[in-house]
Amino acid sequence: MDIVISWFYNAAERDRVNALPLYAAIPAVRRGSAVSLIDPALVMASSSGAPLAVDWMLERLTPLLLEAAAKVA
Repeated sequence: MDIVISWFYNAAERDRVNALPLYAAIPAVRRGSAVSLIDPALVMASSSGAPLAVDWMLERLTPLLLEAAAKVA
């Protein structure tokens, strides 16, 4: 299963990177199984390791991962 998870400072930066031919050629990106995070709180929670932050982050990230996984052939 291939899922790409990346974070960006904002939606404009995400869109700029998504338009790059090399990035767009990544199979997970091409098929829509890439998760692009732009919420700074979610990004910080995913890297903090604090139990409360991990629980909070998983509640928000899990649906995004499930949606991406559903697009994997």
